[in-house]
Amino acid sequence: TEIYTLSLHDALPIYCGVQLVQDVTSYELMKLRLLNAGHQALGYAGSLAGYQYAHEAATDPVFAEFVTGYMRAQARPTLAPVPDIDLDDYIDTVMRRFANPEIRFTLARLCTASSDRIPKFVVPVLRANVAVGRDVRRSSRAGPGTPRAPTTPDRRSRSSTRCATSSRPWRRGNAKNR
Repeated sequence: TEIYTLSLHDALPIYCGVQLVQDVTSYELMKLRLLNAGHQALGYAGSLAGYQYAHEAATDPVFAEFVTGYMRAQARPTLAPVPDIDLDDYIDTVMRRFANPEIRFTLARLCTASSDRIPKFVVPVLRANVAVGRDVRRSSRAGPGTPRAPTTPDRRSRSSTRCATSSRPWRRGNAKNR
């Protein structure tokens, strides 16, 4: 019988799917600007529409298109290439994660501490896009869209809630709200 000795460095990629890299900057920005900012966009828009959980909002075609559109059109262009990562595949994976009903993230939790999160996740995307003259409509809605930050679902908002950043109400199934 042969005995193999693996260092932690050798074992992690095999057993955990972990990548060990010299510089994590591009990976960190990818996570912050796509996954974390996507949570913010989904959290506020979904709460305003009356959803309670991330998977509920992420499976609504209007919100799925809004968040995916934000990630593809506004966040992705601000990212440098990420070694060994296809950003389109990563965005698809993030959206599948958001839509997974087994991951019971409440939208209220996603909206918590947004004054700390928005400057780290969304504002850099806004700034980068403004600097080069790109559209920022989705980015400007990827955070609190109302003076009253939702902490619990407002059941009255199921039919219509006006966002401060929009002249149109967020409505479930209203594709014109993108």
